[in-house]
Amino acid sequence: MMKTCPAISLLSVAAFMFTSAGVAASQTGMASKVERWGMQEIVLHSSRPYQNPFREVNLSAKFICPGEQKTVTGFYDGDSTWKIRFMPDQLGRCEFQTTSNDPEMNNQSGGFEVTAAGTGNHGPVQVAKIYHFSYSDGTPYFVLGTTSYNWLNRDEALQRQTLDTLSHSPFTKSVSGCFPSGMPSTMKSRQSIPTWKRVRGSSILIGSIHGSFSLWNDGLQNSRRWGSRPT
Repeated sequence: MMKTCPAISLLSVAAFMFTSAGVAASQTGMASKVERWGMQEIVLHSSRPYQNPFREVNLSAKFICPGEQKTVTGFYDGDSTWKIRFMPDQLGRCEFQTTSNDPEMNNQSGGFEVTAAGTGNHGPVQVAKIYHFSYSDGTPYFVLGTTSYNWLNRDEALQRQTLDTLSHSPFTKSVSGCFPSGMPSTMKSRQSIPTWKRVRGSSILIGSIHGSFSLWNDGLQNSRRWGSRPT
């Protein structure tokens, strides 16, 4: 009996090291502690080749925290890397488990502690007393808005300058338009002007920003708000 114990111990250690190595290779960058209303980011990797990882891979994680359960969809972040981001709303211990059609990212699990919110972190903004706004901890939120209607259709240098200026201003909200106003100064970047397409009977707004395409679904609510929709 004494001679078999070292063998069993070695097998146990080897199994533990193999399992741990598998998790570490697929899951990195997860914080052991996250403050309330902060962000937990789970990073997953896969060695499998994909022609279009944005469409071919499905990834989500179910988070179980005190008083809440949420399923969050992951996204592809380039370089064979996928990420899942979650904002905890309650203090305590959170556990998660992933679901994916990629075996290397499927059934990954772990946990983390949610601590008290740090200084300046008041949580998301929500409606308060019907006609007002406040942060989740009850701190009043004053909405002071401005407009940058043609921000989307200007060159990148001016876009960055605008964001930097707004970050040092008292404004807490900014509205930008999808379509250019038609002024000559806004027509410099033709590749960034959105266009309408018909996709399977639905109107889809397609905007190209420096070669990267984004899609907006044109729902009935938006068409009423905008007043018109291409036919």
